[in-house]
Amino acid sequence: MRLQSVKIFVILILSVIFTSCGSTFIYFKKDNRVKSAISDKGNPPESVQLTNINIDLGNWRLDALSASPKADYLALGMAEINSPTSNSNGKLEIYSNFGRTLKYTFKDSDLKSMIESQADLTYPSAVYAFHPFNLGYENNKILIAHIQPWTTSDLTPQDVGLKINLETGKAVSVEFFPRTARPALPEHGSKNKFDFEVINGEMFVNGKKLNGMPSGIDPDLHDEVTAYN
Repeated sequence: MRLQSVKIFVILILSVIFTSCGSTFIYFKKDNRVKSAISDKGNPPESVQLTNINIDLGNWRLDALSASPKADYLALGMAEINSPTSNSNGKLEIYSNFGRTLKYTFKDSDLKSMIESQADLTYPSAVYAFHPFNLGYENNKILIAHIQPWTTSDLTPQDVGLKINLETGKAVSVEFFPRTARPALPEHGSKNKFDFEVINGEMFVNGKKLNGMPSGIDPDLHDEVTAYN
């Protein structure tokens, strides 16, 4: 009986050790595609296993990439630049299931409608695109998208902070701010637990090269979340 109790105690201790480390989910842009990897349970991680996530961006320019604090969602802010410029577009894509499932696609008209419904305003026809250029999270289910309305007029609309409930796909609230005074997005411990950076196309964590990652990673478009089991 005593031996059985010791075994149970050891198993519980090991479970606490392993689950307390968590797993780090990594999203990055390479060759005009968004890919991902998952780390071992190192503290910090030393190596990763690449996944089969392979989101082709096509003609869209990726300007913002952000995973939710528990890695339940992945948000991509994009722009499609056309000629004339007034034919350009903005788009916000939300993925679930570690980036495997496209859950929502919010085009210009969707973002415009969400902002107008929350702010009780109507944009003039000169505003032709709504560009999501910065992304963050209030919590694991509320996305904060900083959106820039593009216009052909001489008047410059304020930028918009649009909050979206990712469980329902509905707008929650909006705030407006000048283009020179962008508010800071909330910080989350799961997203800044370790220091990730890309140097010459290779990823480092806490100053040490991360094994198993490819080369040619975009230095500006990557995100990491250390989620607990």
